[in-house]
Amino acid sequence: TLGLAACGGDDGASPAADSIAVTDATVRPLSVITAAQGVALMGADPSIVLIDVRTPEEYQQGHIEGAVNHD
Repeated sequence: TLGLAACGGDDGASPAADSIAVTDATVRPLSVITAAQGVALMGADPSIVLIDVRTPEEYQQGHIEGAVNHD
């Protein structure tokens, strides 16, 4: 399982996505979850990988345990 996360707020520049069209039956729609929910999911399912896309310097300043850094 792959988890993707981003930080930041809603700047209002992009419209909210209320739905997603999926034509491949093996692909599930994305869900927006809180950081706490993400940590809980990672604890419950060891196959979930959180990819932290910040710079290595930012990652070293602090990251969620188990997160993998990919600049």
